Amino acid sequence: MKQVNLRIYRTILTLLVGLFLSAGAYAQQISVRGIVKDQMGEPVIGANVLVKGTSNGVITDIDGKFALSAAKNDILIISFVGFMSQEIPVTGKDLMVTLKEDTGLLDEVVVLGYGANARKQDLSAAVGVLSNTDDLTVRPVSSTESLLQGQLAGVTVQSNGGDPTSTPSIVIRGQGSQNGDNVLWVVDGVPGAPIASMSDIESIVVLKDAASAAIYGAQSGAGGVILVTTKKAKAGIPTLSYEGTYGIRQATNLPEPLNAEEELEMRKRSYANANVTLPDGWNIEKNPWIGTTRTNWMDEIFRTAFYQRHNIALNVGTDNYSSRLSFSFDNDEGVLINTYNKNYAIRYNGKFDLNKWVSISEDLVWKNTENRSKDTNDAYTGPVLSAIYMPASATVYNPLDGTWGGTTTEDPEYIAKYGSNFAGAHGDAVNPVRLLRAENRFNRTSDVWSTTSLQIANIIQGLKFTSRFTYNLKTNNYKNFRP
Repeated sequence: MKQVNLRIYRTILTLLVGLFLSAGAYAQQISVRGIVKDQMGEPVIGANVLVKGTSNGVITDIDGKFALSAAKNDILIISFVGFMSQEIPVTGKDLMVTLKEDTGLLDEVVVLGYGANARKQDLSAAVGVLSNTDDLTVRPVSSTESLLQGQLAGVTVQSNGGDPTSTPSIVIRGQGSQNGDNVLWVVDGVPGAPIASMSDIESIVVLKDAASAAIYGAQSGAGGVILVTTKKAKAGIPTLSYEGTYGIRQATNLPEPLNAEEELEMRKRSYANANVTLPDGWNIEKNPWIGTTRTNWMDEIFRTAFYQRHNIALNVGTDNYSSRLSFSFDNDEGVLINTYNKNYAIRYNGKFDLNKWVSISEDLVWKNTENRSKDTNDAYTGPVLSAIYMPASATVYNPLDGTWGGTTTEDPEYIAKYGSNFAGAHGDAVNPVRLLRAENRFNRTSDVWSTTSLQIANIIQGLKFTSRFTYNLKTNNYKNFRP
């Protein structure tokens, strides 16, 4: 009896000790309240309030207020875009936090147009600046448009299909017109000039509103303006640099067409539900060819695609003369077979100072593009939709003569035995491999841009004169073969 009482006593004592320990641990957590304002006394909506070293955090409400649980001596980190972060210890009292603007961001110099520069804090127009291009060019993207994806607020980049020649569309602060005008690209002050390589980009500025884009007049349209500044020749010791990127691409979330057995079962049920006699072409006793899977058409038209980018740049410069020469090569295979996009480009930039007032500069770009593509947005005749409609019982090639396979067999012995090959059972389905292999669109474009600039500085204090002459020669060789 004494042993039983002793066990009960120990159990009660253990529960009481655990209760006191948990109560003590809970008592360490206190409710922390506060309000976050800017230097003008206005509440900061959506500021992040985080307990340092943990994932415990909240955001401020419409009045700039917040409340969360924390322990004494914890550190709260309060941050918001455009403001300097603050770290404040938890003392148990309500907090009044004033965030200061990050003046370093406001002092950043941005390009506005026609070579004019200004600090962000001096602007009344909305601009977005992308200056970390060296970090972004290592991303697995194949176009400058894709380089902007997810980098600037209010700038939406949407892919226009998986074709390697397709150009993503850019929308700045929503669609600007019913016609969906494209943005105007301005490279080193020249509208429409090409970008030899993403590795040659120094910075990108997006003019987000009509006030900032109006400097380009009717050229800007309703789509907006994107200004690109490329890397220039610099004085100093000669330098040679190389950048290379490799990678693979695969199509994901592909549709899964029915195999031959599944399609045959589906046909049987659909005709039975409709109370209609099953056609001979879908009757496996009269057409046994239809009941065996021979081809996975998705595997036949899609592949693991490789892409690579290379850029070599040489810079030589003195106090009066500097030049930069770069060569780039891009090869982007499409995830659809027999599609690709290749780019070869040479870019030269040189500057010569005649004296302390007058300088002459030259920008020369030669870009050659070769590509083979297939419109993936075609309706019934597109390769992807054809891969869904094409029966899995068919083959890529005709085993009798090696020609492109159709929807059914062309074996004369089979036709003689069963009286027909029942080709009409599949409608006008098209071999998708034939669409990609036999029907080809080849395009070669050679583009030469030359911009010669004369600059006279300090005509009077703060005034300079710049004259540009741009020459463009573009040749195109297009071939389209359809058997």
